[in-house]
Amino acid sequence: MELHAERIPTMNKTRNGKQFFENLEPLEVSTIEQMVVFLDLLNTFNKRIVKEECVKVRFNKMVKWFNKYVIKKNDFWVPVMEGCEVDLYYLYMAVKLNGGKRNVTKNGFWSLIASDMKLDPRKGFQLMLQYDEHLQQMDVYHANVRRRQLEDSQFNIKEGMSNNIRESQQQNELAIKKRKVPAIRDWPPGCGPATKKK
Repeated sequence: MELHAERIPTMNKTRNGKQFFENLEPLEVSTIEQMVVFLDLLNTFNKRIVKEECVKVRFNKMVKWFNKYVIKKNDFWVPVMEGCEVDLYYLYMAVKLNGGKRNVTKNGFWSLIASDMKLDPRKGFQLMLQYDEHLQQMDVYHANVRRRQLEDSQFNIKEGMSNNIRESQQQNELAIKKRKVPAIRDWPPGCGPATKKK
């Protein structure tokens, strides 16, 4: 019994003697690839996340980074409605879980999302405008990058290889064909280079 009691605190510590989940700092998103991976992971998260606050901080930093460096928006400001900041992480996740912006708009869910965020349900249209200004371009950009990645990695079933491999093989074959062209051509009679008459 004593060994088991000693083993559990030891399992919770790292080699340095610090707690494993202690002071987890959110990593900053600084490239498009990191943004795509993070947004893909957000789609798999559920409400039982270990450190949801950490994810929220990382998401908000990513939105600021995207608006400043990718879109080149100089005047990024945190949206405020009814005297308090709009939680962009919750807004993004609520729209994603309800099927995306098109589905939320078509079914009139903006007022429900506003009431879930403890805002006046009549502010649904203003919440949609906040989503359009801060999150829509990022979502469209993410969807376009994912679509391109899927197109690049589609497999050709007949040949059993990906498009990238096939394109590189075609370029190699084309280069070989260019080298096989003879340097001296046989000229048709009367069309060849001029020759001296003897």
